[in-house]
Amino acid sequence: GRMPRLLRTDAWLPPSARMLGAALLIVVAMPYLHGSVLITFLLILAVLALFSTGRLAHLLVAAAGIGSAALQARFFAGGVSEVASFSWQFGFLADPPTLWGVLGYCIELYGAAFLLMLVLPWLQPGRFRTVAAAAFLVPFGFAFFVSLTPDVTVNHKYLILSAALSNILIVDLVARIWEKPRNLQRARRVDLEEGRTAGTPTLWGMPALRARLEATRIGRIALEHKSRIRSAVIVIRRGAVVLLAFLLIATGIADLWVYARVNRNTVTMDLNSPLVTWVRENTRPDEVFLTEPLAFDEFFYSGRMAYYGHAYYAWSAGHDTAARDKQYRKLLDGCDNDYNQFRALCLEEGISYLLVTDTMRKDKDNGYNNAFFMANFPVLARFPSKDNATVYDLR
Repeated sequence: GRMPRLLRTDAWLPPSARMLGAALLIVVAMPYLHGSVLITFLLILAVLALFSTGRLAHLLVAAAGIGSAALQARFFAGGVSEVASFSWQFGFLADPPTLWGVLGYCIELYGAAFLLMLVLPWLQPGRFRTVAAAAFLVPFGFAFFVSLTPDVTVNHKYLILSAALSNILIVDLVARIWEKPRNLQRARRVDLEEGRTAGTPTLWGMPALRARLEATRIGRIALEHKSRIRSAVIVIRRGAVVLLAFLLIATGIADLWVYARVNRNTVTMDLNSPLVTWVRENTRPDEVFLTEPLAFDEFFYSGRMAYYGHAYYAWSAGHDTAARDKQYRKLLDGCDNDYNQFRALCLEEGISYLLVTDTMRKDKDNGYNNAFFMANFPVLARFPSKDNATVYDLR
């Protein structure tokens, strides 16, 4: 008898060593470039591996990706637990986080595309496309059940990637609905050729109706009726495509409108402001500044580093920003007015200067001790036009 498919060599052995090598190179670098892409890739790969040949190649690629991610997490952050923490969390951003809430959220977010994504596996012409359509949905579902970081909003990346891949098949589906009537003549030629090859004649049009109805007159009437139906079907199909295309594009138009309105707001940065020029000319490139938690500021055009910037991106990626925040507040407080301890901590952390603004001085939550710095450290420069910025020498 036939050997079971799972026991055949082609079910496990890699089909091409060159392709396997290229895949390994890409997946090893993937954790460094984009962790969410790696997770999405592994989720899709797991589904494809169940229905593919060369499963050993799938296993090797998955193992290489996971191993590379673990090594890089250990090297850059001290361990996997420092950058990822698995937890079940149903609902993502749906309000309420229930099944109906999730469905409503997805329809509001993606519109008709979401409904098409759900039915895509049943509308594909081949086995590979059917499996691929189902696999592309796995990251989408993953986003609504699992959180790997403290901030679940990071899961939006899985939704974006899943939708982007599904859109390939959605566009193909729309094109097939539109194009299929134009391919009837080609389909007829293919069927005739297959009929000749098989030794069984393939009948079209009048001969087919004669053979089926065994009546020429009835067949002629049926053929004319069939032509009218076919024309109506073509109109209906193409009308449906136009409507579907509008529904698919509508959500993009809404987003584009929002982006256009948001982009009317402008922020001007002076690359050669007095502050930037002074810092660039009077400090070394490797020196570190103690500043407010900046995210986007002209200070960075000087090319100098800030000790503690906007922490959201590091925090949402799972890094221990709480420990850094504790040190930061201790520094702003002047180590509870202890000059020697403050100087020792600055040396330990490699901090050379303090850049303070009125915004930082007036912030009641950061614990900034203005009197401590005024009494113990010399002022190197002042910039009244830059929110009354002042540079202190902490060396």
